[in-house]
Formats: sequence, structure tokens, C-alpha cells
Amino acid sequence: GSGSASGSGSASGSGSAVGSGSAGSAADASGSAAASGSVADTSGSAAPGMVRLDSAPGTPPKSIEVASPASLPDTLSLTGSYAGHHAFANDPKAIVGEMDKARAQGAAIKKRLADKESFLASVDHRRSLITADVEADKETLAAVKAHQEAMAARLERIKNEQVARTLAAQQAQVDAAAKQLAGEAATVKSVGSALKDKITSVETANKKFSATETAKMRASMVVGSGSGSTAGSGSAAPAAFVELAALTAATASTGMHER
Repeated sequence: GSGSASGSGSASGSGSAVGSGSAGSAADASGSAAASGSVADTSGSAAPGMVRLDSAPGTPPKSIEVASPASLPDTLSLTGSYAGHHAFANDPKAIVGEMDKARAQGAAIKKRLADKESFLASVDHRRSLITADVEADKETLAAVKAHQEAMAARLERIKNEQVARTLAAQQAQVDAAAKQLAGEAATVKSVGSALKDKITSVETANKKFSATETAKMRASMVVGSGSGSTAGSGSAAPAAFVELAALTAATASTGMHER
């Protein structure tokens, strides 16, 4: 019986093992709390193998202890202690004491669980605040990016409009010059048409003069060939011929004298 009581004494040592085991199961909470930005107190105020996590700003100032990532839950000694009690505990007082101890340990674990769950709730609330702020920053960033792209597009549009206005002014100058050249070309064409008409008129007159010249020349060559029916003209023709011959001879002698 006393041997089992000594086993009960070792069970009291396993009480810390219970805390270690439950603390090991809270390691995930430690990880999530650390990921949420909670500050771990490693100043040495926490129990061995545990780290202290302070509450988030804006929440009640209450810290919790969780198992260090480097610590391992002492489940083996805990299992051995419980097995010893179940197998060898025969003293009613020792059994009652062990039950009281287990009841106290359970109450302590429940309290720690409540504290950790409350801490997790505060961490979740803080995470939701940070998430909302992150989403707001993303929306603001998208708006800034859209504004930047809009201003870049506006800059390109204004530059293109300036180029278009410059080209339109140049086109207007070219159109005005083309219109002026077209008017000058029409004037030149009109002058050319008038000259052509004048040339045609002169050529027509020359044809008439050429025909008259030919007719009169032929008429002048019939001197002395008159018939008997034209006696009057037959007597006058030789005189005209003599005058023409004398005039020709005088002109020839005058020209020779001048040379």
C-alpha cells in the first residue's frame, strides 16, 4: 500500500506532465497567435518549457502561457503514472487524494483552456481588423494604379491631339496652296486656249491670203494672152507689161548703184 502511495507521489510529479501535455496541444494556438503578430515574452517569467504571449493592443491586458515549439509533452511519464495508480492504488485515502488532485488539475486545465480560447478570439478579432485593413490597402492600391494608367492615357491623348492639330494646320496650308495653284493653272490654260484660238484665226486668214495671192499671181501671168474678142484689153496689156519691165530694170540698176 505504501508502495502505491509512493506511486501516488510520482503522480504528483506527473501533474506538471499534464500541464505539459495540454500545453503541447496548445502549440498550434501559439503558432497562430505568433502568426497574428502577438509578442512572445521570453524574459524568463514563464514556466520552464513555456512562452508567454501578451494580449493584442486594444484588448484586456491578459497574457497566456503556451508550450515552447522546442518543448515536448511528457505523455510517457503521464501514462506511466496513471497506469501505476490504476494498477497499484489500494489505499482509499490515497485514491481520494489522487481524485482531488485530478479534479484540481482538470479545473486548472479548463481555466487555461478558457484563457487560451479567449486569447484566440482576440487574435481572430485582430486578424479580422488586419484583413479588413489589407483589403482597404489593396483597393487603394488598385485605385492609385488605375489613376496612374488614366493619366498616362490622357497624356498620350493630349500629345496625339496636338500632333493632329499641327497636321491639320499643315493640311490647310497645303489645300490653300493647291487651290491657288489650281486657279493659276486655270488662268494659264485659259491664256493658252486664247493663244490657240488666235493662232487658228491667223492660220485661217493666211489661207485666205495665200489663196488670193495665188489667184492674183496667176491672173498677173496672163499678160499678152488675150483673145480677139477683148480688143480694148489687148491694146492695154502691152503697155502695162512695158511699164512693169521698165520698173524692174530701174529697180535692178538702183540696187546695183547702192551696192
